[in-house]
Amino acid sequence: MLFYISDCEAQGGETVFYDGDERKELCRVPPTPGSALVFPQGAKGRLHASGAVRAGAKWVLRSDLAFAEQ
Repeated sequence: MLFYISDCEAQGGETVFYDGDERKELCRVPPTPGSALVFPQGAKGRLHASGAVRAGAKWVLRSDLAFAEQ
């Protein structure tokens, strides 16, 4: 989970999701203060990265939930 705390004055810092190894961009999620982004990581998740912050500062709170299946 990512909790967006600050925006980047609308200049970058999006979370970018890609389709597999092709690096085909699927979507960009802007860092809107007060919003949260929840997505799976690891083998079941999508490749993702942070876009460059071109102005201001990007502040996020990241949290992971880990569990083992039996």
